[in-house]
Amino acid sequence: MQVVSESLGLLWEALFLQPKPYAAMRDRENPAGKGVVILIILGLLLALAAFIGSILNWASSPDLAVVQETVLRNLQQMSWWQFVEMDTEGKAIWFQIWDSIWQFIGIMNPTPVSGLAGFIMQPLNLIITWIIFGLVAHLLAKLFGGQGQLSQTLGTTSLAAAPQLLGLFSVFPFVVLAGIGIWTLLARYLAIRVTHDLSWGRALWVTVLTMVVIFLVLMFLVAAGAFTFASLMAASFGGG
Repeated sequence: MQVVSESLGLLWEALFLQPKPYAAMRDRENPAGKGVVILIILGLLLALAAFIGSILNWASSPDLAVVQETVLRNLQQMSWWQFVEMDTEGKAIWFQIWDSIWQFIGIMNPTPVSGLAGFIMQPLNLIITWIIFGLVAHLLAKLFGGQGQLSQTLGTTSLAAAPQLLGLFSVFPFVVLAGIGIWTLLARYLAIRVTHDLSWGRALWVTVLTMVVIFLVLMFLVAAGAFTFASLMAASFGGG
């Protein structure tokens, strides 16, 4: 419990963009290891909030089958429905599309069972994002004259996930949060500046360039994947 309370205390202080928690994390014996623990705890809390929210949402939502039947009944009372009835083949196609739409809605509709996956995916997502950003940011910070070590960069940037604490409000159904991305970016900027003792201008450049590099690499991977998939499909149809 002490580890949990200490981790949440650091995240809470970092949430308000104060240099003190970032400096404290930088000066720890193993900041990267502490960062992993913080992100796991944060991820599990976010998953728990989302799970409870999905239960409340599921319990307060009407039965999807009833909604589908009600909507269909109202559509069938409209004047244009007679033209659908007149075309047997067209009617069959219409119902195929109709059923596909509601199957998709059913898949996208959160349920308590689907929420269980969050206990694995939330911490994993936070850790993967943290490692990628931390590695790229550390390399760029060094190019700009940064003084920090890799473990320190990883430790302080783990605290930059502090704005994700607002995700705990997902426990309330239909709550939509905005601005977390900008808040996180500001926290990352502060983490880099404190860790590497950079001027505000250089720390800003490192933060922005890190995001640009990650974005470009992701776009390259997406394009390469799409090209590979298209090539395989073309070869498959060509061979057939």
